[in-house]
Amino acid sequence: MLLLLVVLLAGLGMSILTGVFARQSNGYNGFPLDDPWIHLQFAKNLHDYGAYSYFKNDMVTSGSTSPLYTLLLSLGFFVTRDEMILSYILGIGFLLAGGFFLFRTVVGDVNDYLMAAAAALLMLLEPHLLWIALSGMETTLFIALTLASLYYYKRRQPVMLGICTGLLVWTRPEGLVLPAALAVDLLYHTYALSAGKERKKRKDLKPSPAWIKNALVICAALCILYAGFNLWLSGTFFPNTLAAKMKYYGSLGRDFDKQVWGFFTGRHLAFFWFMAALGAAGVVANVLKRKASPELVPLLFSLGLLSAYWITLPVFYQEGRYLMPVLPFFIILGIYGIRLLVSGLTRFAPSLKHIQFAGLILVLFFIYQFAHDAWNGRAAYAEACQYIGRRQVLAGHWLHDHLPGNAVIATHDVGAIAYYSDRRIVDMVGLISPDMIPNIGSLDRLRSFLIAKRATHLAVLRNWFEIDNQPLLFHTDEDHPEILDITAFDRSRTHFVPQNATRTRDAAQYYYAMGDYRQAGAVLQQALNEDPGSSRTHYLIAKTLLALGRTDDAEKEFNNTLMLYPGFAGAQTGLAEVALRRNQPSDAIAKLEQALKTDPEDPESYRLLASIYREFQIDSTKADEYAARYNELRARKPE
Repeated sequence: MLLLLVVLLAGLGMSILTGVFARQSNGYNGFPLDDPWIHLQFAKNLHDYGAYSYFKNDMVTSGSTSPLYTLLLSLGFFVTRDEMILSYILGIGFLLAGGFFLFRTVVGDVNDYLMAAAAALLMLLEPHLLWIALSGMETTLFIALTLASLYYYKRRQPVMLGICTGLLVWTRPEGLVLPAALAVDLLYHTYALSAGKERKKRKDLKPSPAWIKNALVICAALCILYAGFNLWLSGTFFPNTLAAKMKYYGSLGRDFDKQVWGFFTGRHLAFFWFMAALGAAGVVANVLKRKASPELVPLLFSLGLLSAYWITLPVFYQEGRYLMPVLPFFIILGIYGIRLLVSGLTRFAPSLKHIQFAGLILVLFFIYQFAHDAWNGRAAYAEACQYIGRRQVLAGHWLHDHLPGNAVIATHDVGAIAYYSDRRIVDMVGLISPDMIPNIGSLDRLRSFLIAKRATHLAVLRNWFEIDNQPLLFHTDEDHPEILDITAFDRSRTHFVPQNATRTRDAAQYYYAMGDYRQAGAVLQQALNEDPGSSRTHYLIAKTLLALGRTDDAEKEFNNTLMLYPGFAGAQTGLAEVALRRNQPSDAIAKLEQALKTDPEDPESYRLLASIYREFQIDSTKADEYAARYNELRARKPE
């Protein structure tokens, strides 16, 4: 047990070091994902209002994929209101619990404490698992329950097995894969082993699977309760998050097989994957020979979970978090592969000395690789936390501080924005709003949905939903990718730009930047055909026409821009440029002053005013004032 304690302390130490590094780097605690706040929002309302809801006590929905984890968080709120510390404690605690059960399972399989300690240490130092343990997600709870289920299955403890497998489904619906893998393993080891010799070796096996009956009853009861819980909340057997993600992300999967391959063979797994492949081959060989194989469940579960995602949700994102529960079983197969390699060398080259020592060196090499990558991964974790903090968390606080309490926020990132804004949320991708799911993929139906839900504001990432014909109330730093915009939602004016039109317009802007105005104009016309309701496209066409010297046509397009969006200061500035080209400085000044009434902080208007007042020798003092204001605005950092 001392060896196990050392291993657990090593895992705890690396987890703490990773979290502390992120805290010191960013100046605050954070999560590398937005999803944790979904669990926290449900848990907070369950604790505060006794309702499984997403807004106080009147937005009840099965929007949490993991009801068990949400319940644990709600209980944790009785101890602390610090959502970060609470989530860290649960995430790390379940990771350590998983390491404990992995150690005990390997000891039971091979009776080798060193190999068991190596397996547990590799799991606790696995960089992906350290990342997810500090992410505020339910993944380490899921992992701990899978390993506990495997342990109690091998120990033939049906009551604990039934409880763990049932709770596994309450943690994530794909937990059903593990009972299926256990069933196949039980039938194989009960009926398919070679007669006589193998059965004498395996006296612990009973001639029938009757011992598992109580486990089946308990697991089935918990699964029925789970289905009833979701049916009661949202009218489906599974959480509506499952259907929403399948519909939204299912069509976005690209190169899933290559990404999965890279996940299991890259970085610290660059050599270890070979040992896992050797272990998997050893399991297959045992099955073909109808021999006992303690590692059959890890192989079946790994293949089953990968297949489930490949069929239903072939999307690799968020560091591959959906694949992370496979990693402990991948490590078990890798340890088995090392044992096969050492035993094979011992059998075929008995004259070689120190083979067992070479096996130990190989294990230490893998531990070093995992630990080294985990240490270097601290920076990546800190950067991911900063990324979420500068967008969703910042937006949530802004919404809380600047909007009235009855504001209704439509967003596709419903985690931190809901948690910190304390405002009612309208979910644009259906994670917490099952009635949105049929509308996914249609901007017209999305608009109707938002109107029906009485949305007052939008908080969206620009590359997910580009909002046009509306002024920005707030946006995150434009110097970094994925800008989050906040606008008012006006049912008569707010315009969603289709993504294909956005891509076409982006291509046109490339040509414009290169000085190829004719090609830019042709591509912009294509974007306009795809989406005639975008004021921004009309504006860019006007700018292109102005660059080509087509002043009258440019003026028409600037006016078209203002018809769609009267508050577009850039269009007023453009009309001022038209007036200047016609040598009408007074008209240009009037238009620029009108632009400043619309947007008092438009730097381009001040630049042009300074230029006009100076070049036409109207008022040098005003020219200096406008120039100073322009420089002040240009120097101002984004909020």
